[in-house]
Amino acid sequence: MKKKASEPFGSKGAVHSSHPKTRSNREHLLAKTGLELALVRLDTARRTAKYRALKKLRESKAYLKMSDEEKKAIEEHTIRELEEEWETKREKEIENWEAAE
Repeated sequence: MKKKASEPFGSKGAVHSSHPKTRSNREHLLAKTGLELALVRLDTARRTAKYRALKKLRESKAYLKMSDEEKKAIEEHTIRELEEEWETKREKEIENWEAAE
């Protein structure tokens, strides 16, 4: 079952680091609710999608045959497409929250 973007983070029973900075970051993340939490989740999904898209691109046979300029151009194009998609999702999420208020 997929979590809703506004559903709070929960502990999965895993043992987490006891480092003070890690604990502090985790406390701040767990304190987020509503739109702020939804935007954090969207940003996390954006970074994951970007990583996966670039990894897939860089492992392709066609990419390996390209010149450095072509590689740079196609990477920038891929990133631009993902950023546009993310911006659309972000705007939609903000609109949904404003309509709910």
